[in-house]
Amino acid sequence: MICAGLLFFGLPGVESSGIPTAQEMHRQGSTVWKHVPSLDSGSPSVSFRISRGGTILISIEAGGIRDTDPVGMIRVGEREIRIHEGFSTHEIELEASDSTVVVEMTRSWRPFEHPVIHFDEVMLIRGEQQ
Repeated sequence: MICAGLLFFGLPGVESSGIPTAQEMHRQGSTVWKHVPSLDSGSPSVSFRISRGGTILISIEAGGIRDTDPVGMIRVGEREIRIHEGFSTHEIELEASDSTVVVEMTRSWRPFEHPVIHFDEVMLIRGEQQ
């Protein structure tokens, strides 16, 4: 009975008080985020703090679904960019007022689907000097 319930309703999601923030590294004047954990139903979002404007590059792979609806969303200020299944690279121009980039899952658990977003590379490629 419990197994049938888990099959159709899924595991309960993790509830937290806030969105986890990825740890940035500064190397030779560049800002990079290494070893960003994958997003799934247990950890559905992550944020990247931006200390200066510029352009952020986010390379990801998304999947685990059986249709063409978006797997997730990138949110920067009022802007929203949909993440679809497959490999994609997003270059996002940041305004001076943009201090946080949030990547989040938009899919809830469904039987036989395991939506996931993997981060291949996240870096600030063109930044304003402080």
